[in-house]
Amino acid sequence: MVVFPAHDSLLPDKSWPQHPPDLIKQYTNVNKPYDLKPEHLKVLNIDTRDDVPLEDFIPASSDSLRHLPPREWGKDVVGRDVVPGTASRRNSAATYEIFAHDKYPLLSNGVHAPNEETYVKFAAELVCETDDGLRVVQRQKPHQGHKAPVLSQFRKFWGGLDTMSTYWDSSMDNYFESKTRPVPVRAASGTKLLRGLLSGHSHQHKDSAISNPATQTPTKRYQGRRTDTGSSMPDHIRSDCIRNFIDPVATAFGCNIAVPRKSPQVKVKNMLVPVTQTLAVWRVPQDKSQAKGGYLEGPVLGVSSRGSTNFIANDTAATVDTAREIGGLLLLAQERHREGRTKAVPGQGKWYTTKPRWGGGPGGEFGSGEKNANGAAASTNSANTSSGAAHSVSIKWRPSDEFIWKQLKPQPGLWEIGKTYLAVGKERGSQYDDVSCAVCHLSTTLLTVFRSS
Repeated sequence: MVVFPAHDSLLPDKSWPQHPPDLIKQYTNVNKPYDLKPEHLKVLNIDTRDDVPLEDFIPASSDSLRHLPPREWGKDVVGRDVVPGTASRRNSAATYEIFAHDKYPLLSNGVHAPNEETYVKFAAELVCETDDGLRVVQRQKPHQGHKAPVLSQFRKFWGGLDTMSTYWDSSMDNYFESKTRPVPVRAASGTKLLRGLLSGHSHQHKDSAISNPATQTPTKRYQGRRTDTGSSMPDHIRSDCIRNFIDPVATAFGCNIAVPRKSPQVKVKNMLVPVTQTLAVWRVPQDKSQAKGGYLEGPVLGVSSRGSTNFIANDTAATVDTAREIGGLLLLAQERHREGRTKAVPGQGKWYTTKPRWGGGPGGEFGSGEKNANGAAASTNSANTSSGAAHSVSIKWRPSDEFIWKQLKPQPGLWEIGKTYLAVGKERGSQYDDVSCAVCHLSTTLLTVFRSS
């Protein structure tokens, strides 16, 4: 059973007053996630909407250009045979409004939007019966009268669903009673039994190893797909399943999925707030050299997956989950806001990184004494050891203490290497970036969703 959190009671009833509250003062006393209270969320001036239509979640642009495929594409997807080449891009351009304008023939990354053929092929792999899809992954024959679905793009996703079904799918649960024999208890020890066998009196111990059928007791046994409860499912199974669900769609739009290399943090003035981010979708650059080098642009989409399954209204777990959703939204907006900015190197231009100095202690400045000079010479001699001698071991160059002391290594900062931060999809000339957050509690109930669809 999954109990979803209630966000309405955790958010403010009215907007900010004329002067916003001091957020730094409110959050400096939070040492761990479960120190969060509803009061910490109410000062953020955030409002939520439930059951938002997809057209409102992904609105049209300022020039009335719609980015959602038409609803006609989703009709009669189940059981429809997709023949390659039957639908061309220009034939589907009449119904896909992103092709209807000559001003925007391509997406921002130079890739055509997926056509009707691709859409139908993807949808057909997702709306099939859950048991039919799992039987394809398990290499089992379909049920009589059922046609095995063709799984190509979402095969890894169905493989993740198969793993999740061993924790969550209760449709095949069968509890029955079975009579089992009790474990036989021998009266004699191993040494006495060995002596009896050697002396020819093994019949004395034979009867003790046979259980009496009258002593068999009925016990409850389980037959089904599950191996454990849903709450004990490892987190990586959920994350991999969600990644395999998003990856085919992201690839069709010319994007890639990347897992954050550093711990994601939101910076509010001098305060760093750690947030939860499972993965992010980034746009592949049009420059082929940068694309081959693994560079990415964006981010376009951020995903946060968590394993909480039981929430109570006004409970601490619901407060923490809401804070994590807000943190993921702020992280996405903060990274997109870095477009056109230069990475700030910690300590750049400061006196303590440019002015030579010495503390004035006894012995002189580090590296100027005789001891350090001898140590540097010794390290140089060991590094220049001849490698042609018999049984010699090549020694790599190791920096001396003086070199390490004089070298200044600033902190890496929050920017990741190989990422070009851009506000992809931002309206031209707009002062604000439109970043939306959808709270979808499907990470632990994907099987139920697809079964009911």
